[in-house]
Amino acid sequence: MRFIADLVHEKKQLVEKAEAILQEAEKAGGSLTKEQERQFNRYTDKIKSINESIDEELLNIRTSEPILITPQKAVSPIEESKTPVPKAVSKSFRGDVLWKRNCELKQ
Repeated sequence: MRFIADLVHEKKQLVEKAEAILQEAEKAGGSLTKEQERQFNRYTDKIKSINESIDEELLNIRTSEPILITPQKAVSPIEESKTPVPKAVSKSFRGDVLWKRNCELKQ
């Protein structure tokens, strides 16, 4: 894929150069000089060649084979929740709390 990225970058530079020639010709009167036309044609030919190379590279990429994805470590639901879980309190403590609550409610 690095090769394709290099080709795309080179193509972008050539397109910018070709556009600069057209803009320069437009400012000068609208028609290309012989030298500008020769450069423009050289850039467009190179752009076409790059397009063909990109197409060939894309066709060579194997898309019929499955992509292997390495499974990540499975996380259990207990590990997933990081919130602290209150511990169970003794029966005597619960009884004391409930008895005090009952006393407050009766008053």
